[in-house]
Amino acid sequence: MLGQSAYTISQFAKISKTSAWFNRKKFMKSSQLAKTQKPFAKLKGRIEIDETFIK
Repeated sequence: MLGQSAYTISQFAKISKTSAWFNRKKFMKSSQLAKTQKPFAKLKGRIEIDETFIK
């Protein structure tokens, strides 16, 4: 639904215009970031890692 207004998206998805606007903004930002990210390289050889602490 890129290129559509927040009003059109809100009617299609049956959500508020505010929610449609914020979701569209988040999606556009994420798609822009995806275009600028380098693809992951496959690791080769000996790889050393440290512990990771996750809550």
